[in-house]
Amino acid sequence: MAKDVSLTDANKAKVEAVYAKNDTIFTKFRTEVSRDSPDFREKFKALRDAQDADLLAVIGKEKFEAFQKLQAERRQKRMNNN
Repeated sequence: MAKDVSLTDANKAKVEAVYAKNDTIFTKFRTEVSRDSPDFREKFKALRDAQDADLLAVIGKEKFEAFQKLQAERRQKRMNNN
């Protein structure tokens, strides 16, 4: 991500902090909420949206949009390879 959207060293550290914080949150969520739960997807999406908001605040709109575009391209590439 850092190279793809030209992050500064300061931004890289902030992004790593966002991911570290959210890794703990997502791990806890996965242990506490069953994938079979009717609201699993909704709650997981809320967590992802919160993470995206944190990233947006750290790297700004332009770089965040570039990051989202890269994610979409990678998802599409994975789908095409399967």
